[in-house]
Amino acid sequence: MPAPLTERVLARLPGPQVGWFLAWGLLPFAAYEIAYHAWQLPTYSGLASQLVILFGNVFGLWAAGHLGRRAGQLQPTLERLLTADDLLPRHHPFRHVGSLIGPLAITALFVLSYDVLNFIDFPGFATGFVVVTVFIGLLPVATFVWVYAAALFGLDRIGRRALRLEPFWTDPNLGLKPLGSLAFEGFLLSVVIVAPVFVWAITDIKGLISTVVLVAIVSALFFLSAYTMHRQMVRAKGVQIRWARDLLEAAIGPIQSASSASLDGASIAQALHGQAAGLAAATEIERRALSIQEWPFDTAIIRTVAAILTSVTAVIIARLLLSQLGM
Repeated sequence: MPAPLTERVLARLPGPQVGWFLAWGLLPFAAYEIAYHAWQLPTYSGLASQLVILFGNVFGLWAAGHLGRRAGQLQPTLERLLTADDLLPRHHPFRHVGSLIGPLAITALFVLSYDVLNFIDFPGFATGFVVVTVFIGLLPVATFVWVYAAALFGLDRIGRRALRLEPFWTDPNLGLKPLGSLAFEGFLLSVVIVAPVFVWAITDIKGLISTVVLVAIVSALFFLSAYTMHRQMVRAKGVQIRWARDLLEAAIGPIQSASSASLDGASIAQALHGQAAGLAAATEIERRALSIQEWPFDTAIIRTVAAILTSVTAVIIARLLLSQLGM
C-alpha cells in the first residue's frame, strides 16, 4: 500500500525532514501574511483566521502520515480476515490512500472556492501570489482529508467482503476491533482539526452552523464506514446466540423430562447432577454469545462520539439563544 502523498514528498526532499515539515505546514500562513504586509492583500481575513489555517495545515500534515501508517499496520489483520485475492494491489481496500489525484483535487477545490474567486474580484500580483503559493501549501490538510476518506471507504469495502471472523469465545469483537480503532482515530483527528474553526466561528452564526454541519458529516461517515462490518457482526451474533440456546435447550431437556415424568425429588436431583456440567457450559456459551459486540469498537467510543455531538449541539443552541437576546 503506497504512503500518502505528503509522506512520499517529504521522503524525497534532502536534509532533515523536520525543517521541510515545518516549512510546508507554515506555507499558507506565510503566504497570506507576506501578501498582506508586503502588497496590502485586499482579501486578508485577519490573524485569527490565518492561525486557524496554520494549525489545521501543520496538524493535517502530521495526521495524514499517522493515519496512513495506521492503515498500513493493519495488514496482518487484513491477511487474517480477507483472502489473498482481496489484498492484491488492484483490490486492496486501502489502495487509494496513496493517491496523487485525490489530494490535488481537494486542494484545487479549497483554492477555487476562496483564493481563485478573490483573484477574479481583485486581480493583481498579491492575489495571484496567494493562489499559487496556497495551492502548494494546502496540500497537507487536503491530503489528510483524502486519506481519512480513503480509509473510511476502505473500511466499507472490507465490510462488504466475506470476512473470516474470529471465534466469539476468544474475542467479543470478532477480530474487527483494530479496524474500528482506525475509524475512531480518523474521527478524532478530524475533530481536532475542526475544533479551532469551531472556536473561531463561535461569534458568527453562519460559520458556526457550517462547522456543526461539517462535524455531523464527519460523524455520519464514521458510522457509515463501519456499517457493513456492523451488519456482519449482527448476523454472526444472531447465529451464535441461536446455537448457544440450542445447546442450552439440549442440556435442560433431560432435566425437564425427569421433572415431567416423576415428582420424585431424587430423580430430579439425579437429572440435575447429570446435566450440571453441560448446563454450566451451555450457560457460559450463551453469556459469551450475548456479549458479542455489534460494532467494531467498544461502546465507550460510541459514547465519546455522542458526547462530542451533544456538546457541539449545545454550544450552537446556546449561541442562537444569545443572538436572539442581542448578545
